[in-house]
Amino acid sequence: MASPGRVRVTMNQKILVHLLDYAWTADRQDAPSATTQLGIATTMRARRSHVTLSLAALRERGLVEDRTTRIVGGRRRKKAYALTPLGYQRAREARAFLESLRVQLLDDGAEIALSRVPERLGRALDLTELLPWLRPDGILDARPLGIPSS
Repeated sequence: MASPGRVRVTMNQKILVHLLDYAWTADRQDAPSATTQLGIATTMRARRSHVTLSLAALRERGLVEDRTTRIVGGRRRKKAYALTPLGYQRAREARAFLESLRVQLLDDGAEIALSRVPERLGRALDLTELLPWLRPDGILDARPLGIPSS
């Protein structure tokens, strides 16, 4: 496997994996707030402008589509994003890649597969809960997730 310093984890990959968790909402009359630009940015701990650019690129590549719809718990209609069939396939590929990715933990420098981080923490965490803390260079700042310092 490539060393963490040579791996490039993109916002596009993170967004695809995030939207994979909401694939079941694509045919509904409403959408969860986590599928809006603001919801994605909040979940990914990213600037909304970065999310906007990534969503535009994903839409241009035919991986996501948007629709203006009622947001669950909201009063106004907003733009929500969902995976296209091709996007669903690419999101599953991105998820498999990220799960197998060896990341370097920021606190102690240890290398571990991203899918093994919850085991090291001793608690259940989904991949999408780890992604906000995964830097583009493959380093995971797991301190906010509770990995004890060495």
